[in-house]
Amino acid sequence: MTERIRINLSVDKEMNDLLTELAELTGRPKTTIVKDFLDNMQPAMEMTRDGLKALKDNKSISPALQNMINLVEDGMKEMNEFNQEVK
Repeated sequence: MTERIRINLSVDKEMNDLLTELAELTGRPKTTIVKDFLDNMQPAMEMTRDGLKALKDNKSISPALQNMINLVEDGMKEMNEFNQEVK
């Protein structure tokens, strides 16, 4: 199992209200919702990091941009499939 490192996080009232509502609707703790969201966002965050590193090193960001486009396209496909299942 991967070691988990605890971090402190502050959010504004609107975000807290949203997390509270999601927690109530799903029956899951707010911390789990935030952790799952961050886990799901990790590929996008890694691509952002890679693009920023490329910019900092004066390298082409085309590969990072293409990876981001692919990620968005994959997400859209998954959402379309989900919408079809729900109908």
